[in-house]
Amino acid sequence: MNTTTKLLLYCTLMACVTIGVCVLLFQNSSNEQNYLALIFFASLPFMVNAIVELNSSTRIDSKEKTMWTFGFIVMPLIIGIAYLISQRKRVLLG
Repeated sequence: MNTTTKLLLYCTLMACVTIGVCVLLFQNSSNEQNYLALIFFASLPFMVNAIVELNSSTRIDSKEKTMWTFGFIVMPLIIGIAYLISQRKRVLLG
């Protein structure tokens, strides 16, 4: 399984879990913290795979690698979407 397929699989998993958690949260459940933890752990494989992909790239410099890694840790959803839509091709293909 190549990296693109893995990232798409992780994104699909994240989206399914997030939608499921949102449905459960709208039902006024008392386990909101558990659901949010589930979203975080569902997104963890995607974040780890993207960070490894970024740091192994030879097409971007170390400052940009540090910026992306910090972004994935602080704002994983926004940075993850931005990475998939605009930057992944540049990081991999130049």
